[in-house]
Amino acid sequence: MAKTQDIKWYRRWTQRVKERCKQYSRGEASFTELETTISKNPSTIKTVTCEGLVATDVEYGFGLRKANGRPAWMYPPPFMTLPQVFFDDLAMTSEMVKPRNHSGENEAQARTRITKLLEAVYKELRLNGFAGPDDIRMLQETTFTFYPMKWKEGWKRYKVRCVGRTDFSFYFGDKVAQAINLVVIEAKRLGHFATGEGQTLAYMAMVWAERRKRKQSDCTVFGCLTDGEEYTFYHLAHDGLWSKEVIVVRHWTRYQDGLNVVANYLASFLRHGLETSPLHSSVATMASRRSDLSSYSGAPLLSSAGKVSPLDTVMEC
Repeated sequence: MAKTQDIKWYRRWTQRVKERCKQYSRGEASFTELETTISKNPSTIKTVTCEGLVATDVEYGFGLRKANGRPAWMYPPPFMTLPQVFFDDLAMTSEMVKPRNHSGENEAQARTRITKLLEAVYKELRLNGFAGPDDIRMLQETTFTFYPMKWKEGWKRYKVRCVGRTDFSFYFGDKVAQAINLVVIEAKRLGHFATGEGQTLAYMAMVWAERRKRKQSDCTVFGCLTDGEEYTFYHLAHDGLWSKEVIVVRHWTRYQDGLNVVANYLASFLRHGLETSPLHSSVATMASRRSDLSSYSGAPLLSSAGKVSPLDTVMEC
């Protein structure tokens, strides 16, 4: 292996630093200019973006495998029914963000629908005592960064840095001892739905890998990819097996029934996040909540022992 001083980029960088130091000592350069020169240490690490990944890239990069059959999480128990006022409000809001050229629905409409659904689910969780005022936090435009991810180009094999920015992500708990987020949601423009599977799975894989590194008892991560009409729900299990379930709302006889199914999937994801959060005991109705969650027949619910530090190495909010 070559010594550091023999690498060309390192020699060029150290030379620039030396020249800037001489200029600074002679008063020809400011301290800010000197700091800037030092911070520009070139990196040999290749970076890939989540937007350009497909599912097979993520499987190879993080050692994941696609599960067979239909796992239990695909059968969430009925938890809520969306009220008629929700559908009236959704229809009116969708009119407001409709594209002017009428060429088709845009990403803003998909974001509007998923936001309204999440608001309805959160309201139901709060009213039924499953969540306290500080138990769930939704973030938008969350930056993800992870290294190392395995990568291959032809016969070459090396490690890369994976970066991206998801539309929605969730934390459970406060900033001091919040659990790593368990749910990531990506919205796409109608007609561009298929391009987001690798992207969504990559976000989930980064969270899963970080949880594994921290040796957490439950590294399960949930995700959702939607264009407002078609919802694909993802589940990445503790052992690295991932699966998905597709709900096409327009295929239902009643549009309301399809959205009710979507809402119950989202509710089951958030309920799992609440149960595995280290701060779930902050709600006064914890005893009744545990009793209700213990009868949950979807993904297994595990109580987290101890506290989890914030996800500072994977996510930058």
